Amino acid sequence: MAKKTSIINVVVAGDSKPLRKALGKATQSLGNVTKQIGKFSVAAGAAFAGLGAKSIGLAVDFEESLSKANQIFGDAAKGIEDAAKSAATEVGLSRAEFLEASSSFGVFGKAAGLTGDELSGFANDLVTLSADVASFNNLRPEEALEKLQAGLRGSNEPLQSIGVLLNAAMVEAKALEMGLGDANGEISEGNKIMARQALILEKLGEQGALGDFARTSGGLANQSRIMKARFKDLGIQLGRVLIPIAEKVSRLVGKLITFGEKIAQVYGEK
Repeated sequence: MAKKTSIINVVVAGDSKPLRKALGKATQSLGNVTKQIGKFSVAAGAAFAGLGAKSIGLAVDFEESLSKANQIFGDAAKGIEDAAKSAATEVGLSRAEFLEASSSFGVFGKAAGLTGDELSGFANDLVTLSADVASFNNLRPEEALEKLQAGLRGSNEPLQSIGVLLNAAMVEAKALEMGLGDANGEISEGNKIMARQALILEKLGEQGALGDFARTSGGLANQSRIMKARFKDLGIQLGRVLIPIAEKVSRLVGKLITFGEKIAQVYGEK
């Protein structure tokens, strides 16, 4: 009986060596996998934190642009805000970019004496025009905006690069044609803005640039603009959710810093 037990012990002992070896390898592999998961978690956490920070930045920009639009357009700001919701697909701009561009044109409209729906329509039309100019001339949206804004100010050189040739005499003649001169034929700076806008629209219409963004929105260039704007809008939505959390964290960090400063002051005095 003792002999049989010894045989069994030998067999079991012999069989357990490869088992222990296999278990050792499995444990080592599991440890490596755990380390990899840990590294992935850290990387994913860092990526998410970066995404969150960028989203919060986009949301803050949006809120500032919205506040600016409300100040410039007053009661008509709601129409601008509504138009901004579809700006990504309509003109290839994010909501914040649309509000910012509209506000920049709104300043010119206010200088020309426009208010209410006329003011918002003036700004909206020029933002749409800038999208057409960018599409037609293969420019970045901000470049097209800058050229049109310069043209409204009376700087003709930026307009020349997109084929729009204006001069002071043309602007005065257009203003008089539109009935914008006073009794003495004098034209205010505000009315010159309206004349410049009309001339810019005419010249771009003659080129065939008007409506180019909509006509070519299925092309790669404009699809890229649309997708970029949609991603920014998505970031704005995420950021608006994260802003309250970021504010709480900021207040907490502020309290911790204050606490640390008090401790440093106490020990510093000693």
